[in-house]
Amino acid sequence: MTTEMFDKAINGIRPELIEEAAYISSAPVKKPIYRVAAVAAVFALCVAGGAFAVSHIVRTPTNSTPEMSNIGGNDLYGGEIDNSVYGNTGNSAISDNKPIIKGTAYTDEEIISLIEANKEIIALNISAEYGRFGEEVQIFTKGYYHVILGETNCVDLDYLTLPVCIDNKIVGNIEVFRHNAEIMYSLNAGGNKWDAMNEALAYSDDIAFVFGGSASEVAIAPDNTVFEITHDAKNTVTAGYDLLATEYNTFSASELTDENNYITATAKE
Repeated sequence: MTTEMFDKAINGIRPELIEEAAYISSAPVKKPIYRVAAVAAVFALCVAGGAFAVSHIVRTPTNSTPEMSNIGGNDLYGGEIDNSVYGNTGNSAISDNKPIIKGTAYTDEEIISLIEANKEIIALNISAEYGRFGEEVQIFTKGYYHVILGETNCVDLDYLTLPVCIDNKIVGNIEVFRHNAEIMYSLNAGGNKWDAMNEALAYSDDIAFVFGGSASEVAIAPDNTVFEITHDAKNTVTAGYDLLATEYNTFSASELTDENNYITATAKE
């Protein structure tokens, strides 16, 4: 293929298809022709430097830095952070006040419907990533939010994190978010951040999850022990558990073992 032909192929993709390829809808795709178009659009995104794979799985690099964890130029969820609310994501000024709560929490019915509609593709991606076909993948319907640090510390209930486990150990997660009033998700797997998360949850109950900016993630125990979820993130957090822990951004290992909190699916090779 010549350069001219390549340019024409990329430029010929409709902009709305490229935009849609950056999100995952909770509604199952019904028309094969749409899937082909979406794959083409994702290919165009990859050429342009986007981070979404055709399978819609976001692989977390080993020892990932905040820049490497950033998805498609947006925040860690695939949506856009409102800096007027979250403050300075560069962390030069961190509030010493308790986090404010904004957004609308998801209902149990909304989350269960989302997972039921997508559990097979989630299990397939997780199984393929780790070479663990035939094993039960636990996709949680109960999860946690994050406190995002800034001039105003904030928990946004429009962004929910759901663990994905094998044998009650976290091997990935689903980031649920709203876009144009529609509930969507991204699936994250790979890398070694999950080891740090499992270590934190094994260390103490009610671990608090925090973003020191848009992509520097840590977990904080009640005794203020800090676990780096992303590489070199400790220096982004200057506040302790008592200030940052809320009912929304805490999670415990006991919740991972409660079979009422997840839906299972098994993918065969």
